[in-house]
Amino acid sequence: MRDDDGELPSLPPELQQLARDMLKLLDCASRAAQHAAKESPSKSGVYPVALLFDAEGNLIGDDSGKPIVTLTPLSIIGMKNDTVQFDLGDGINQLRTPKEAAEFLATSSSGYKRLRHAGLLDAPIKVGERRVAHTVAQLHDCLARMNEAKGKKRKRA
Repeated sequence: MRDDDGELPSLPPELQQLARDMLKLLDCASRAAQHAAKESPSKSGVYPVALLFDAEGNLIGDDSGKPIVTLTPLSIIGMKNDTVQFDLGDGINQLRTPKEAAEFLATSSSGYKRLRHAGLLDAPIKVGERRVAHTVAQLHDCLARMNEAKGKKRKRA
């Protein structure tokens, strides 16, 4: 379809740019799935990838305007015909001790305490007389808040 210059000659220039942008977006999604396959292979070999949009339907990008592509917290266990089968196990509701939460967030126990004190990590849930835990959803929310806080620091600098 492309000519020797990599152009799409049958399309107007604005549609050629749109096609190039879409191909870049698909490449980003592909690289996210390839990274996930290396870091945490799924049982099915399938990796759901998502784009982020705001409430008005605008695509959310980083500071440079590059769209944010992320893996979803879903596990696909198989696909039959036109049906996708999801692993609806514990997933997001699975519980993590404070020590496991610190490991999940790639921080130390003191870093965990700083995240709690800063309000980036919600209070753990009481799961026993003297035991508390965080849901994986709380940890994902914390990661999002941490990334948002990093973005605000970069803008101030």
